[in-house]
Amino acid sequence: MARQLRIEYEGAFYHVTARGNERREIYRNDQDRNKFLEYLQTGHKRFGIKIHAYCLMDNHYHLLIETPRANISRCMQYINTAYTVYYNVRHNRAGHLFQGRYKAVLVEKEEYLLELSRYIHLNPVRAGIVRRPEQYQWSSYRYYKGDTHPPEFLEQKTTKSYCKDREEYLRFVQEGIGMDINNPDRGAVAGCVLGGEEFVNEVKEKYLDVEKRQEDLPGLKELSRESVNEKDIIGIIKREAKLSQKEKDKLIIYFLRKLTDKTLREIAGEYYKGQSISGVNKIAARLEEKAGQDKFWAKTMKTIEEKLSNVKV
Repeated sequence: MARQLRIEYEGAFYHVTARGNERREIYRNDQDRNKFLEYLQTGHKRFGIKIHAYCLMDNHYHLLIETPRANISRCMQYINTAYTVYYNVRHNRAGHLFQGRYKAVLVEKEEYLLELSRYIHLNPVRAGIVRRPEQYQWSSYRYYKGDTHPPEFLEQKTTKSYCKDREEYLRFVQEGIGMDINNPDRGAVAGCVLGGEEFVNEVKEKYLDVEKRQEDLPGLKELSRESVNEKDIIGIIKREAKLSQKEKDKLIIYFLRKLTDKTLREIAGEYYKGQSISGVNKIAARLEEKAGQDKFWAKTMKTIEEKLSNVKV
């Protein structure tokens, strides 16, 4: 099996995850969790990383990391190795703690930072550990909520900049409770790049060296994405006579979000004036939820997608 691509450049954003070997626990108590957070702080000081969101579960973790110095590999090797050494000594064990290499998905921040932040903060809720994200001690959500002073390594300004204020961000996260929100990483091209077509192409052209990455060629070949013309999306949806104009507008937003390289900011500005990025994201998420619950919407959206598949370029 080819190793996951490691694409590094200054200012890159990643959704980083790692699981315990054989899905076993990687934290046995609060002391372990606090020690892991200490290594994140050391990573911040030594490598300059910024953590935009985190969540420590029993047998895995989620980190939303920015690397101003293009050093995700060195930083994560340090954090995982140092923590493994600590854990093995403390708990009198030997061998691998984590299941293989960590997974790092390169993220287009304008498009997915807000969505990933919510996904990470709602992990304990989806797992049934707590009913509300602020009840979980081992994620960054309580700092976003302002309940306590944040650690030095946590950067909140960038994520909050996509909302009007703190309260809108909190509402955005809270509204995800009970919604069937898939891991955004499922849309990653070649399992390693999450973003629109323009972002994916820029990554290919600027940061991938095929000659130096022969072991990753299967992944490189997948770094392409078909897109749909914006006019085709609007035209096909407008011809759906059984929908109101308001419903058509929401469908246009949903399919522009899903099938084109337009950013959430562009969609909000062009098709839903006055609406925030989080508002556009909510519209798309609610339509997806509707399709899973309502036969009419499921059929309508499937029909539109089938028609659009015939005009892909």
